Amino acid sequence: MKGTSPTPATSALVRIPSSAEASGPTPGTKKIADTETVLTERLPWWEHTHAGQPATATVCFRKRRRGGIEETMVHDGPIDPSVPTKPPGGSFTRTVRTRFLPWTRFLPWTRLRHGDSSPTDVVPESLVSDEQMGVIRRDVSLTLGLGLKLRMSRVGVRLFAPKATNVSLVIHRRRGKPQVRPMRPDAVGTWRTTFWARWRTLVGRAYGFEVTFDSPSGPARSTIADPYAHLVLEAPGERRDSGPPMSGFADLHYDWRDQDFCRPDPSALVIYETHVKDLSALTESLTPHERGTYRGLASTPVLDHLKRLGVALELLPIQEFDPFFGGHWGYSTTFYNAPTTRYATTPVHANRELKAAIDALHQAGIPVIMDVVYNHTSNDDRLHFKILDRGYYYRLTEDEQHDHNGSGTGNELASERPMVRKLIVDTLLNFVTNYHVDGFRFDLAALLDVRTLLEIDRVLPQGVFLFAEPWAYDHTRARWGKEAMRGVLRNTRWAIWNDDFRNAALAFITGRANDENRNVLMNGLCGSVHDGTRGFTDRPGQSVNSITSHDEYAFAHLVGKDPKRQFLGALVVLFAQGIPMLTQGHEFMHDKNGWRDTWNQDNEINWLNWALKDEHEESGLIEAHVRAIALRRALPHFKYDRLLTHEDILWVYPEGYPRDDNHNAIGFMLRPPNPSATSAASSTSTASSTSLPAVLASGQAARPSGPSGWRRFLDRWRRKPPARADSRPRHRPEAKSEPHPWADANLLILLNGHPSRSAAFRLPEGEPWTLIVDGESLCVDEQGLSHEGEFRSAQHPSLWHVQVGTGVVLAQKRSPAASGTKPPSQTGSVAAELETQEASASEAPG
Repeated sequence: MKGTSPTPATSALVRIPSSAEASGPTPGTKKIADTETVLTERLPWWEHTHAGQPATATVCFRKRRRGGIEETMVHDGPIDPSVPTKPPGGSFTRTVRTRFLPWTRFLPWTRLRHGDSSPTDVVPESLVSDEQMGVIRRDVSLTLGLGLKLRMSRVGVRLFAPKATNVSLVIHRRRGKPQVRPMRPDAVGTWRTTFWARWRTLVGRAYGFEVTFDSPSGPARSTIADPYAHLVLEAPGERRDSGPPMSGFADLHYDWRDQDFCRPDPSALVIYETHVKDLSALTESLTPHERGTYRGLASTPVLDHLKRLGVALELLPIQEFDPFFGGHWGYSTTFYNAPTTRYATTPVHANRELKAAIDALHQAGIPVIMDVVYNHTSNDDRLHFKILDRGYYYRLTEDEQHDHNGSGTGNELASERPMVRKLIVDTLLNFVTNYHVDGFRFDLAALLDVRTLLEIDRVLPQGVFLFAEPWAYDHTRARWGKEAMRGVLRNTRWAIWNDDFRNAALAFITGRANDENRNVLMNGLCGSVHDGTRGFTDRPGQSVNSITSHDEYAFAHLVGKDPKRQFLGALVVLFAQGIPMLTQGHEFMHDKNGWRDTWNQDNEINWLNWALKDEHEESGLIEAHVRAIALRRALPHFKYDRLLTHEDILWVYPEGYPRDDNHNAIGFMLRPPNPSATSAASSTSTASSTSLPAVLASGQAARPSGPSGWRRFLDRWRRKPPARADSRPRHRPEAKSEPHPWADANLLILLNGHPSRSAAFRLPEGEPWTLIVDGESLCVDEQGLSHEGEFRSAQHPSLWHVQVGTGVVLAQKRSPAASGTKPPSQTGSVAAELETQEASASEAPG
């Protein structure tokens, strides 16, 4: 061999039968052979993938071909230097394994059980192998754009229908027969077609799909709307014989004028939960045609009131829904990409009218949050999801005959399936990109799998707010709970509704508190919630605090229309750590006529009675809310980014405690956040964490937080995040203005929810206290209220009496020594003891 030319390349083709061929065809399939070829050859050293070192190497290539995916695995063996070559260096053996992974279309291939443990944890029930399914999920399906896509004058249409044997696009003409265009399938069950047309000529025209399926009795045809439709022309009515909905070509063009709007920081949010129709249905200054519509939402009376309050608007569902199942509120979504036409003055222009409303709200400085329902859909059997593949889009029982019902509405959307997760993320991005929505509140979010929540947090722009309802109608069906805020969701922007705070605050304000729920409230005021040992989060911004929502009785009904106790409820919510939320009409005591759970009341029970606004303008209740909200947003005391410690808060109990314990009265003194203390607390939290980050099942790492914590350097599982969907800054920059006069002061908040007696609190010593919020007279003035002496005891000037069902806020200027930024380690008892010893030594004789 020495001195001869390199050995000629030799090849050997080997036919390897697939596992599917070995087991035989499955009934109801169209068999396509699964082939594999192996080529072995001897090559000189310079052809090696790692020619510089005698090592092995394996490279994988994948290409999409018609009818499947071609996969090529190239394996280079070690270089043998004993084999002579020119130039000398040896040769190696290369093995090229080529496989064509065809796709067989048959009924059960989409019925998969997907786990949350890894990206490829799939258990198929078909000829599609685990490896093939991994190729689908990572390389093809999740990158396809479904629905309508417009490029220049070319319109592309895609529909995911893997069980279909034939699909046609049907475009209805204004006159004459509809235009039918056949669609062709690709390797992953997506049907597509393209055609040339001017978009303006299509706007307002209906289109849909004619889908054919195999059945025991022969081919079955169904006509469905586009699941990704931007416009629904014939939405289902309250009658079941109104016909199926039809998707339409939407006019998505709009010239935005909200370039100066920036989303506020989450710590500055005060959420105002409302309903589009309820806001303006009884507004007399609007025409009947505009009341209860998107135009009414952006009308001058509504905008002026919301801007005056200084709140962020959270709208009950505005995605297209079925009123037969969803009632007035809309919690029965049918089309996730389309705004409902029920609130449009002209249904064809629903998209533009919603954009105009959000644009006007942004120009008034009001963020917009959408309430979305991805845990279930409408229960209409004619819905496109049920026709396309009920077993894929929904969670079924083991016999696949019935739906799981963790939502209490008849079905559960299977968010863990790749294409369902894609639908959720795509439609959320649509409302962020095309409608400039600022955040989302997820109904019954415990029914969504954790991986979907992490994907939403990863993909959506960082300035978008994410709020979740952390429970399910059937708690046994919940896939996660509040404990996730300390685990898998710890380092995300997700915040959750705090029902423990709500229940404890309601008991306290209405005079029904006991020792247990008063302690829960005290933990909630610190930014978390009591669970026996610790709270569910270390970040107050992950707790959304409220006392009522759309589901419960109106708060005015619970307090018997008492304006003072109504304002007390606002004080408890606004001055707790976390994100406060008020329901519509709280500021003027809208009571829903004493009804609860008014999901199907499209009448004066839910509609806001603006006559009450005029009545409570005179009483001062509305102005008190306006000023209290402004005070909360201006002061740093309510913007802690960590749990409060004994150095941040001092609890003040009413006189007689503990012998005469008044569970319905409590007070606390807040100090402004100390930057040094915050930094030290973060460092302590990091140091006490585990030394190595725990890798979670989703691929995320539970890394320590804080300036010295872990940073992601390389993560091959996570794809590169897409570019921001909007060009606006994430959050509103800090305003360059004079600091608030009480920004560096101590705040004392005294609350009395007792039904029949006042409460006396002993004021902490130090500088004089100034009354700035008085719940008895419904007055708020940051400059100080002049009649504070009425609440002091003549015999005991240090006592402050808080009247029945009211609350007060007092401010105290801090002395220069107290307002310093001394590190926490120097403010404890040890430092105080050392100072005492030094003072004693200096006073000693000699």
